[in-house]
Formats: sequence, C-alpha cells, structure tokens
Amino acid sequence: MPTSASAGQTRSITVGVSDKRYPETVQVQLLKSNSQGGFDQVGTLTQSIPVTTGKSSTSFAFSYTFTASDVADNTAIASTAIH
Repeated sequence: MPTSASAGQTRSITVGVSDKRYPETVQVQLLKSNSQGGFDQVGTLTQSIPVTTGKSSTSFAFSYTFTASDVADNTAIASTAIH
C-alpha cells in the first residue's frame, strides 16, 4: 500500500494472495475508509490462483486515484480476499 499520495495522483496497489492446498478462484476487494467509521468498496478483481509453495503468491494489481477528500481525511486503504 502507498504510504503517501497527493490529490489526483494515481498509485498502484498490489495485493498478493497464496493458497497452499487447493487451486481456487479468489475475489479481492479494495476498500477505503469513510467518514462513518466503515469502508467503501472502490475496486474488485477476481482471478484463479494456483497452489503455491514457499513464499510465492499471485498478484492482484489495482490502480487508485486519490481524491482531495482522501488526502484531507487521511483515508485508509485496505483489502480483503474472498475465497
């Protein structure tokens, strides 16, 4: 995750997912914090991941453009994976 960004700046956010037992189709959601204390979904990617060994993982690459509100509110960006 980026540690800093300016309004209007597009940053790459990559999430690595691995599975040691079974090949699966995985959905990764990119979330950002909102003013109500929750999160809003800002992106979703779905892809198949193979069984991996060691520290290898399958990358899910997002591009996110930060808004003036994100910067002013110190918005947090998070991700979640759904198998």
